[in-house]
Amino acid sequence: CSHATGRSREIAERRLPASPAESIVRPQLWAHVLITMLTLGAGAAVLWGGDWIDRYRPQLAEAFGMQTGRLIWLFPAICLLFAAQLAYINLWYRVRSRKDFSGRYRVWYFVVPAWLTFSACVATDGHHLAARAANVRWPLPFQSAELLWWMAPAGVLLLTFARMLSHEMRRTTGGMLFLWTATIVALVDAAILLGRPMLAESHLVLLIEQGCALLWPASLMLSMIASAI
Repeated sequence: CSHATGRSREIAERRLPASPAESIVRPQLWAHVLITMLTLGAGAAVLWGGDWIDRYRPQLAEAFGMQTGRLIWLFPAICLLFAAQLAYINLWYRVRSRKDFSGRYRVWYFVVPAWLTFSACVATDGHHLAARAANVRWPLPFQSAELLWWMAPAGVLLLTFARMLSHEMRRTTGGMLFLWTATIVALVDAAILLGRPMLAESHLVLLIEQGCALLWPASLMLSMIASAI
């Protein structure tokens, strides 16, 4: 009996400390469904509410409008910030886990600062400022040169991390679904922005573009939640 007690104590001492995700993310299916519905509902409210304000309450457009409102960029910035924090939780757990992850956990060292950078750029328009400065220094012979300066490296980073993280999330159906949803929607958003000069000016195109700009950060955050379990 004493031997069994000692063995149990030894196993308990060797057990991996609780992940911070355990106090933040609930593994129950209903919790994931609720978080997903609340996140997507909030994004839809920002989009449709902003559109309604632009039409009927122009005096509030600067704060809540769909085209120039602060809320339209604050929502994706917050989603990306949460995605970075959840990625850090994944890194914390992977580093301390005794399971063999074949060194794949190292991708989280790069994912965390990448999502933080994306969040900062969305919140401050820093990518536009950097692209404008780069195009002045090294001008590109394209109509959408400034877009290409920030869109090309951001797209390469997102595709690279999506491919690498898909190996980490291969057993997490929800994580894979939201990860590739975020990637595909971000590419669609980029295609609309680049093709804007060739597209007819329409309210529908603007709705789709802004909807994509809200959906891909929200999907990325949801993929990080699914992988944090």
